[in-house]
Amino acid sequence: MNSTTKKRCNLLSKLFFRTILIFNCFSFFLINTAVGETKGTFQSDFLDVRQSNNTVKGIVTDSNGETLVGVNVIETGTTNGTVTDIDGQYILVLQGQNSSITFSYIGFESLTVEVNSRNLIDIILNEESSYLDEVVVIGYGTMKKSDLTGAVVNADIESFRESSNVSIIQSLQGTIPGLNVGQIDQSGQNPSISIRGQNTISGSTSPLVVVDGIIFRGSMVDLNPNDIQSIDVLKDASSAAIYGSESANGVLLITTKSGRGYTGKPKISYSGSYSLQTPSHELIPLNREGYIKKLFDAFWEENRLAPDYLEMDPNTKWSVYSQFKGTQHVQGYDDGTDENWHDLLTDNGYIQSHDINIMGGTDKLNYYTSFGYTAQDGWLLNDDYTRYNIRMNLDNKINEWLNVGTQSFMSIADYSGISPALSQIWFPPINKAYDGEGNPVLEPTALGVNPLINIKQPDLNKRMNLFGNVYAEIKFPFSEGLSYRVNYSRSYTHDKRYNFNENANNYQGTAYKNHAVNNDWTFDNIVTYDRNFNGIHNLTLTFVYGRESRNGETTGANSTIFLNNVLGYHSLESGAIQTTTSGAWEESSLYTMGRLVYNYKSKYLITGTYRRDGFSGFGDNNKFGVFPSIAVAWVLSEEDFMKGNSSFIDYLKLRASYGTNGNRTVGRYQTMARVSNQYASLVSTKN
Repeated sequence: MNSTTKKRCNLLSKLFFRTILIFNCFSFFLINTAVGETKGTFQSDFLDVRQSNNTVKGIVTDSNGETLVGVNVIETGTTNGTVTDIDGQYILVLQGQNSSITFSYIGFESLTVEVNSRNLIDIILNEESSYLDEVVVIGYGTMKKSDLTGAVVNADIESFRESSNVSIIQSLQGTIPGLNVGQIDQSGQNPSISIRGQNTISGSTSPLVVVDGIIFRGSMVDLNPNDIQSIDVLKDASSAAIYGSESANGVLLITTKSGRGYTGKPKISYSGSYSLQTPSHELIPLNREGYIKKLFDAFWEENRLAPDYLEMDPNTKWSVYSQFKGTQHVQGYDDGTDENWHDLLTDNGYIQSHDINIMGGTDKLNYYTSFGYTAQDGWLLNDDYTRYNIRMNLDNKINEWLNVGTQSFMSIADYSGISPALSQIWFPPINKAYDGEGNPVLEPTALGVNPLINIKQPDLNKRMNLFGNVYAEIKFPFSEGLSYRVNYSRSYTHDKRYNFNENANNYQGTAYKNHAVNNDWTFDNIVTYDRNFNGIHNLTLTFVYGRESRNGETTGANSTIFLNNVLGYHSLESGAIQTTTSGAWEESSLYTMGRLVYNYKSKYLITGTYRRDGFSGFGDNNKFGVFPSIAVAWVLSEEDFMKGNSSFIDYLKLRASYGTNGNRTVGRYQTMARVSNQYASLVSTKN
């Protein structure tokens, strides 16, 4: 926001406040006319307030001496406050002794001052740093927006902080140019993501996700949106090239909240929300009358008289349609059934979330802890999702040259339950859902088992995600601007999926238990040299050397033909036919990266990157890939000829970039010759 815009906003604020003041004076006149005795009392109390020792007044202006209208003036730590009037004046009666006052205004830096028994305090507020001075994450470091040479966009988190979404990615839909976020049709589902369209034929189009500087391999829905501080998107090849063989689809850089910069007593915050979910456009199925008419029209040859088929055949019976729709149609037609399957299988969905976070610290130690609960009940019956989150971020300043800390979280997600297929809500209305005794009909149509029975089958689907990163950062005292950071992170995920369906396999029953476990670790070494020379030359050098190792294993057990189904999937040995499956995989990568960022007077900018990736999934003859990039920028608005003749332009920059990226999501064994073997062992435990 430039100074001209702020002056216009301030003028509009003054006009608005004058209107409100005139309205209030007119209202006060009407009230005093109706109740005359109020006037003297009000004047007496008002004079007492003005003369109280706890009363503070003053004028708030900006750095140019312009008075500011509508500035929030709050007694610190309380809800006691006021706002400045059309002349920038305020009057505040303090509730306590030796209090402090906080002044805040959009576009200006907040200011807190101690009263110290003063009754007159005039304030000058300074403008906030401009948009171009904001810092964005660029991978293995940060940079001011004004110094960017690549296409890096920072998402405005606060503008959709109140959105009722399970995943933070859903909130990004339509907010960042080039970022495409797909729709979801299940509770707790992770939406599809792509940046600048599809970049591969056979591989994944999902961007690489980096959380607090560490590549995140889990599901985005496991991250609590309330814990996220900022999201930066690397869109072009030059800015994303620092992640080499995994950057072809762009990069999402997520930074979580921390207590860094906050000192004082613990600050406890709670946020909760409850929102309803209903389809914006809903297709309502036909009732009995409409469905019968539709069926007669569809099978017109069977119910009309030849040769012109214009007249109904009076001898046509509804039983003729049993060959197309099953005998259930005949019974439902004769009984006058008019079932509303839509209402039986859908309900009003909702999302509720509750979050508690605790933030605090001293000049040496800062912490951020959060506890979150999220529940989503979908529009389809039994489409449920529940998530529990715990996060702990610590930053500890040991001394002037050594910082240590950790970022860690745990997420437990529950997807248990079977919901009906969307097509089942359009079952024919003449098919009964319940029999005369109120029990669900086993096969209401020729299409299969009643969905009201299927949704009651035992089903367990849970995922646990544990993540922890420990870091140490050294700022070398013997060399200004030289620092070294080491990151070591571990990630562990465990998926469990159990199910028992007694009506499957021709009503003989089937059950399974599946387990999947993944273990990842990352070790990064980051050396940074950041210096400014004579206020003219700015140089930042970054060197990264790291390794990542991942492994996983799966185990599955299946059983069919149950003679005793009391214990369901907890007794797979009760099935007559039993099969087992198992698998394991492992991969590792080794990478180095060097980056140079230089600018001259914040006018001429250049960024060069060189990344070398080694991956176990690459071919034997080419285990390493090289991914260079270069980007330059020219800030024309800093040139003298632009400043003199084009004052209406605040900022103008020309950029050009080139980079190479890779995509290794096609598979870890794609470069190898593979032999598959399948052997099914049938073990009978029944006589």
